[in-house]
Amino acid sequence: MLARKKIFPFYFGLLNYDTIPDPATIIPDIVHDWNPISGKVTLNSGNVVVLKDSIGNKNLIQNTGANQPIWNASDANFGGKPSMTFDGVNDYLVNTTLSQSQPVTIYAVFKFNTISAGGIFGDNTNNYNQLFTSFRVNNPLSMYYPMLQQFAPIGIVTTPAYIGCCVFSGTPGVYKFIINNVDYTNLEPYGYPTNVPFSGFILGNEYGLYRPLDGAIARVIMCNAVHNNTQLSASYTALKNYYGL
Repeated sequence: MLARKKIFPFYFGLLNYDTIPDPATIIPDIVHDWNPISGKVTLNSGNVVVLKDSIGNKNLIQNTGANQPIWNASDANFGGKPSMTFDGVNDYLVNTTLSQSQPVTIYAVFKFNTISAGGIFGDNTNNYNQLFTSFRVNNPLSMYYPMLQQFAPIGIVTTPAYIGCCVFSGTPGVYKFIINNVDYTNLEPYGYPTNVPFSGFILGNEYGLYRPLDGAIARVIMCNAVHNNTQLSASYTALKNYYGL
């Protein structure tokens, strides 16, 4: 009869089952990662002057000294992870030299402060909660909700925060707009799907600077590829688990 091997419980103490991997170790094709953790932000009296790019070299800097988002070292809306609060008036961060050709996939972890009882972002407000845009004068690549002419419901108003994703394929008419792993592409057009590059990058506002974000951002990740549905779902799960959403 074979002897039964002993398993020593203390071996299991070497493994930390509570550690959730950073999404950057799971999401493929990352070229830029703007994550406002300690050491990646330069502050002025608690306001963000510089948000460093953790993977590329395209740091985002203050618009002007008076228009800096507030840094939150620990934000309960994002599982205690850091975030930046934008005032919905004139806060935004910019990089004027970023140039990223399509295809491109961008993930954003965010929370809107302004939301109607019907679950429509921007309804009955004066802003349209712009998350990001390029500097392109005509048809800038962008992510915001809603557009001027159209409103569309998303989710439940009690959702504390959202994970959004834009996929720009570089092919006319082929693009995606996804919130919390649900595809809203057919409900709300956005951006410009043809093969134009990102030319510069604005976080928290639009090129025309009249759709400021009223809310908070915990992470923005840019990838230089079109992610398929399997990759999109896996990336969403990684972000969801990491930020406790």
